[in-house]
Amino acid sequence: MKKISLFFVIVLLCSAPVVAATFTSDTLDDIEKYLNELNTFQANLTQRTQSGEQAMGELYIDRRGEGTGKLKLDYTDVPILLVTKGESLIYFDKELEQTSYIDLEDIPAGLLVQPDIDLQEDVVLRGIQVTSDFIDLKLTDSNDSEFGELTLRFTQNPLKLVGWQVVDVQGVTTDVMLSNILENQEIAQNTFEFYDPKFFQFRNREN
Repeated sequence: MKKISLFFVIVLLCSAPVVAATFTSDTLDDIEKYLNELNTFQANLTQRTQSGEQAMGELYIDRRGEGTGKLKLDYTDVPILLVTKGESLIYFDKELEQTSYIDLEDIPAGLLVQPDIDLQEDVVLRGIQVTSDFIDLKLTDSNDSEFGELTLRFTQNPLKLVGWQVVDVQGVTTDVMLSNILENQEIAQNTFEFYDPKFFQFRNREN
């Protein structure tokens, strides 16, 4: 069965700047407002690295309520599930039944579930590229050099998140493309539930 490495997943969830004449000071404010008004987000995801690895999955984000939002990525062609729990991202290998925990602050995609996204405080803007169709926003973390570079891609009209690119500190590039996007639609809360099978196996042995 095709496998996907933990390193590959971390890179997912993580050239000089080019600013076209169509960019205005309001563009960044519009993007920040769009992200903060994005209560829920669902999409099909296609992920590719420069080495040719590819994976597909279903992405769910829920930013409703107080505190850090919820994120789930369930790969459809590899036995991997990613789901947030509090301030951590759970990486679960379904085939090996192995669970790892990653701090949300250590991955680029953690930005998307912050309760109040501030593109001028939470991250450092490295560049903006505007074409007739897309706005690409290149960001790095304001506190952590291990974050790498994250480029968010938006369509212009309407403004919509359609993908991102991560370049990690080793220079490895991962591209993510989103399709069949649904915004601010209801997502069942049990979508984000996760039960570690090894925990329940241990409890069963105790009983």
